[in-house]
Amino acid sequence: MIDVIDEIVGTDISAKSKILSSTLVRREDLIAQEIEGELVMLDMKSGHYFGLDPIASAIWKNMETPISFQNLCENLMKEYAVSKEQCVEDVNIFLEDLLEKELVEVL
Repeated sequence: MIDVIDEIVGTDISAKSKILSSTLVRREDLIAQEIEGELVMLDMKSGHYFGLDPIASAIWKNMETPISFQNLCENLMKEYAVSKEQCVEDVNIFLEDLLEKELVEVL
């Protein structure tokens, strides 16, 4: 997986995202419940709730404990029929959104 990330971002990881070289974990204080195949979360700090589709839910579940971006993508590629390049791109975009909403932390 590291080779794939090197191919995609080259030697300058900051050009794409610092997430690619990070270890991430979800915030522990969020309330989450699976309802009819969708994970619904409530952020008590902001009062906002979020709904995650099955793939986003799989990403979320993988971040129960700290996980590197590389390991997260490897886990997802085992579970879903997705190319390495597409997985890296899609997971990066999703994690940037979660970081912006302060739902995950970079360690």
